[in-house]
Amino acid sequence: MQLGVQILEAPDMLSVRGRQRRAMTRQTSFFLVLALLLFPFKVCAQYAGHRGNSAGSHGGRTTGQPTEDPDLTGFKHDVAVQATDAQRLQFQSLSKSMETARQEAHDLQRPTSGSDSSTFVGSATSLRDSVDDAQRENRAFVNSFSDAQDSGLKRLTKKLIKSNGAVTKHASQLDAELEKVPLDPHRLTSLAASLEKALESLQADQLALAKEMGISLH
Repeated sequence: MQLGVQILEAPDMLSVRGRQRRAMTRQTSFFLVLALLLFPFKVCAQYAGHRGNSAGSHGGRTTGQPTEDPDLTGFKHDVAVQATDAQRLQFQSLSKSMETARQEAHDLQRPTSGSDSSTFVGSATSLRDSVDDAQRENRAFVNSFSDAQDSGLKRLTKKLIKSNGAVTKHASQLDAELEKVPLDPHRLTSLAASLEKALESLQADQLALAKEMGISLH
């Protein structure tokens, strides 16, 4: 009898387990379908958000900071680098010293008839002193710049320093030549020509700087 009961109960247990498995299968299928339906929308939303951020940062859209008008920017620059009255006077004196040095370098290349070594030495020494005076005034002019002028004129000042270095190089070569005995007039003439070109380059950079600062060139 007990065996019969067990045999009768076995199909019922199998039936219950079958229904449980079918219920679990239906639940699993439901969540799988739901996930598949929701996944594309989530991906699209993320992609759209990424594109929106990219457009905001790279597409030229506003970032919350207004762009300053170029004319206003230029005006602010002009005001910041504007020369003071004292600087205008400094530059006038500097221009005269530069012209004196350049003219002496030019004259040294064309000695007068009957010129001897002492004449060459005197002319070359005068040229060297004139170059020293011009470079000293050049340094004083640049050192007078305010912080705003230093910042706004950085590019032009960098060029000025480079051309001034070339003048220093050729002037030093002239000094070395004057120490030699006997003196070589042809070598002095060649050095004077190189120095004149260096002075002309320095003058051009000074004039460009003056123009940017609003200093009248005449």
